Amino acid sequence: MVIEPEVTREFMRIIAAIRDTPRAAREVVEQYHQGLIRDIDSEGIIPVASMHHRMLHQVTWLSGHMIYNGYSDLDSAERDFDEIGEKIRFDIWYARHYVEPHKEDNNKWGLDILKQADREAREYYGHSLDEVAIVI
Repeated sequence: MVIEPEVTREFMRIIAAIRDTPRAAREVVEQYHQGLIRDIDSEGIIPVASMHHRMLHQVTWLSGHMIYNGYSDLDSAERDFDEIGEKIRFDIWYARHYVEPHKEDNNKWGLDILKQADREAREYYGHSLDEVAIVI
C-alpha cells in the first residue's frame, strides 16, 4: 500500500492537534475535540472509513480518556484503555458509526473491521453488532 505524502502530512498535522488537546474541564475538551472531529470527517485528504481515519478517531478518543482519567501520557492511558474494555467500545462505535454506513463501498479492511466489531460485540455484550449501541 502506497501512502500519499499529503495523507501523511495531514495525518501528522491532526495527530499534533490531538496531542495539543487542553487538559481542562470535560466541556472544554469536548468542544476542542468536536473541531478536530469535523476536520477528521471532512473527507478532504483522509477518506472516511479508512485506516488513517480510524486511527485519528481512536487517538482522539484515547486523548479524552487520558485527560478525563488523570493519566500523564497517552501510553499510560492506552494500557488502561485496553484493560477496561474501552478499546472494544471504540471498535464497536467506529464500526457502527463509520464503517456500516459505507458497507457497499467497503474493501477488505472495512469488512474485517465489521467482522472484528461483531465478534467483540458478541463476546463482550452478548449481542450482535447490529444490536449494540455505544453512547459516547
